[in-house]
Amino acid sequence: MKNFKCPICYQDLIITGQARLETTVEHVENPNGIISMKDKYECINVNCPAFIEKICWDEGGEYYVYNFKSNPKFIDNNNAPFGSLERKLNVEIYKKDENYTLLNFYFFKIKVVFKYKSNENGTILERKGTFQILKRDKIGWVYWMSPWRMFFFHLTQFKLDIKQLEDKPSYQYLVELARRIRQEYFNDTDKRFYRKVAKVFINIFYQKIERKVNVISDYEMNRKLFTNE
Repeated sequence: MKNFKCPICYQDLIITGQARLETTVEHVENPNGIISMKDKYECINVNCPAFIEKICWDEGGEYYVYNFKSNPKFIDNNNAPFGSLERKLNVEIYKKDENYTLLNFYFFKIKVVFKYKSNENGTILERKGTFQILKRDKIGWVYWMSPWRMFFFHLTQFKLDIKQLEDKPSYQYLVELARRIRQEYFNDTDKRFYRKVAKVFINIFYQKIERKVNVISDYEMNRKLFTNE
């Protein structure tokens, strides 16, 4: 039994039975599957909105309510129990209320966004502010990244792809991977500045990898040609 405390009144939560409670992970991985039975934690303080609204939590701290119009006031605006992993994640991933816009022009704006480290009681252990630049696009506001940052991101993706060549994948996947690496990196036709710089860099410093993907791709092409596949 987890040592949970109610995020509304701070009273102990107890297991009152089991119910079919679908977690976020279960919904994403198998939305049409049978929902498993789980212990449900409830507050037994009769004056607490959690008791009145029949709110419950699973052993991970995820929140379930029968009345979707219910809007109870949670401590620190965090709907997960004290002592749960979910309360920690609600701070580290979903807390946005301290973010603010520093500059706002028609074509771009700069936001200050905070990242947090927390414990399972939702206590903030570390707070770090970072700048985010957004530009106006046809679809609205989108994040802007400098060409050099995009260059390093592209190079990181390239290294992840060539690492898969060393992991001895299946033959069919190996051929597809080699063709994609050759097309997207060594023979890249993208005209953006960071992609052109990345292409030159990769072609100079990764010639051995280029020869390897060429051998794999050309061998498969010749094999199909001579076997009439």
